[in-house]
Amino acid sequence: MYRFSAVLLVVFIILLISCSDKNKPTEPDLPKADGAAIENLVNSDSTFNSITVSWTSIGLFDKYELRYSTDYYEVIDWYPAHMCDSLPKPAQFGERQYFTIEGLTELTRYYIGIRAIDLHSDTTELKAVLKAYTEPMFEFNKNYYYEHQLSPRSILTIDINNDGIKDVLVSDIIEHCIVIYYGDGLGGFVSEYQAATPPVPIRMYELNYNNDGFVDVAISHNGNNYISVLVNNGTGYDSALAFNDSIINAYDICTGDFNQDFYDDVAYVSPDSNKLFILFNNQGNGFLSPIEYETAQQPNFVLSEDFNNDSYPDIAVSNRLSFSVGIYMNNGDNTFTFAGFYGARMFPSALCSGDFDKNGYMDIGIAVPPHAAILYNEGNGVFGQVCSTFTYIGHHESIYATDLNNDDWLDFILCDNEEKELTIIYNYGNRNYSLPVYHTQGTFGYTVNASAYDYDYDGDNDIFLISYGGRVFSIFNNEMISDGE
Repeated sequence: MYRFSAVLLVVFIILLISCSDKNKPTEPDLPKADGAAIENLVNSDSTFNSITVSWTSIGLFDKYELRYSTDYYEVIDWYPAHMCDSLPKPAQFGERQYFTIEGLTELTRYYIGIRAIDLHSDTTELKAVLKAYTEPMFEFNKNYYYEHQLSPRSILTIDINNDGIKDVLVSDIIEHCIVIYYGDGLGGFVSEYQAATPPVPIRMYELNYNNDGFVDVAISHNGNNYISVLVNNGTGYDSALAFNDSIINAYDICTGDFNQDFYDDVAYVSPDSNKLFILFNNQGNGFLSPIEYETAQQPNFVLSEDFNNDSYPDIAVSNRLSFSVGIYMNNGDNTFTFAGFYGARMFPSALCSGDFDKNGYMDIGIAVPPHAAILYNEGNGVFGQVCSTFTYIGHHESIYATDLNNDDWLDFILCDNEEKELTIIYNYGNRNYSLPVYHTQGTFGYTVNASAYDYDYDGDNDIFLISYGGRVFSIFNNEMISDGE
């Protein structure tokens, strides 16, 4: 009986794999030039909005037709694809010919088909299809770095002293401190100092702890039985205050004024107990006893955001071993209601939020190695199935959303702690996204955390990056590429 059941199980798995392979979209082999009038069709050059193709003519034909599309099958069917005008006439045998397709979208894959026509014999056979990519409009090609102690782990950009200039905070898990770099308003830093913390400070979050008008900072400590707070004295921070009453295995935290009393509260997740905990702020005098809610298996990231536009921050929790994101809606009376789990591919590692499709509701971005994915908020805190996934190499453990190319759409920055690279995915609107853009030059080691703001005050957001193995934080300067460069 057991042997028969095992055989059935094996057969079922084989059929499942077979069906999966059949349903997997595949790209057919691209047709090659066959020597009639076109040889050696190649992509000669690309910019952010154009692709130049070239080929070798062998004469004989009267004219060319060239069409392009982002859909391979539109080019194969020919007439659904975009047709180009003003192509060159077929040149003499052996002459290299060029044509530039303009008005394209940056960071997009295009299929380009070309055929030669003999007006006498009415020959219109498709001769070749080329796959080519446009380049990014913005490049992060200037890199500055700051040597940083032994082991930087996360970065936070805030205005510490209310001078209107962003400052930078970097946590160090070996020195057990937060290093503060004061911005000078000119693209540099005027000074730095360290604020001591309890052991292993990991992630940092803005916090209005005592409602004095200065930004405080809440810190998680890698699953230890405490959280800590850096209280802003108006010019900076003294040593962090540790809070450990009834706190168990606080792996990740987030902040928000959950009860609208003008004092920020803290939520944290505990992978050991599979629970979410809420710590309500006692008006700047510590925190009340935690209130707990059940999660799925191994919660590893928690996010605070208003998902139903009622002005009360709600909570999203990624659950690593159950491949899900759980939503907890704020009732406005110091309680939350569990609103359901949403599938998040395999092993979600981090979350971010933003209105990625501009429908007026905050969505959730998910780092799901080896993918990035989005849960779109369809309204009132109800999410659809995870979609808009982008395949990349490596293991990204952080995801950050900001507008990098000044098109008023939120883009994604992902950090890779395996491939030592920074990944950018641009948002084109209407739930369309670019191919991943990888940056390895200047990452200095395993990239683990990022932030962004206009560091050099030139009108676009630059990227601040933590490299765990390189013991530095880096600044990637955002520069627009001129048309035609």
